[in-house]
Amino acid sequence: MNKVMMTLMTVCTMLMVVACGGPRYVDYFPYHDDGMPKPKVAVVPLSDNSECGLGWNFADEATQGLYYELMNSGQLYVLSPEEIGPAWNNRANYDFFGTECAYAKDFCGTDFVAALELIENSVVSYDPCTCTEITNPNVKVYTKAILTRVRVKVVDIRCQKPRVVLFEIMKSLYPLNPGTPTDCIGDIAWGCPGYTKSVCGMAHQRMICQIAERLEEVTRCAR
Repeated sequence: MNKVMMTLMTVCTMLMVVACGGPRYVDYFPYHDDGMPKPKVAVVPLSDNSECGLGWNFADEATQGLYYELMNSGQLYVLSPEEIGPAWNNRANYDFFGTECAYAKDFCGTDFVAALELIENSVVSYDPCTCTEITNPNVKVYTKAILTRVRVKVVDIRCQKPRVVLFEIMKSLYPLNPGTPTDCIGDIAWGCPGYTKSVCGMAHQRMICQIAERLEEVTRCAR
C-alpha cells in the first residue's frame, strides 16, 4: 500500500471517529424523524413583574432557558424572532393577557403563541410534608423554599378564530436546605460561573422545565 493511500485511509478514519464520537446535539428541525411537522410556537416574553430584586433581567433568563429547554426536547419548533417577523418587534403593543386575541393575525406561519409573565420570585415558608408554602408559619415547624410564579397563556391560531388553550398561573417551589442564608440567594448572577449549580439557578431551571413540559402537553393535546 503506497504512502498516499495510507494517508487517505488515516484521514477517513479520523473523520469517522470525530463524526461518531463527538458531542451529539438534538437535531432541531421543523419536522420529527417520521416527517410529521412539529407544532410551531412563538414564545413571547413579557416584562418581569415579580419585583424580586435580582441583579439581572429575570425575564431574559427565563425566556432563554425556556427556548433552550424546548429546543433540547425537540417536541416543538420554537420560532426565532426573525421567523416571527414584524409581530416580534410590535409585541410591546399587544395585550397578550386581555380578552381579545386580535394580535394573532400578525403571527403568520405560527401554530401557537405562548405569552409569559413573571409575577413572583421569593423565599417563602415551606412545609416538606405537603410540598406547599405556609401562610401561617407560626403554627408548625417549617423550612424555606424559593417560590416562582409565572402567568402562562397559549393561543391556538391555526383556526379562523384564535382560541385560548391554556391560561393559568404556574407555581414552582424549590426547597432550600436548612440553614441556607436567604439573603445571599442571588449572589451568583445568571451567566456567571457556578450559577447553574446555585440554589437560584436550580430553582429557576425547575420552573423552566415545568413550563416547557406544560407547553408540550397543551400543544400536543390541542385539536
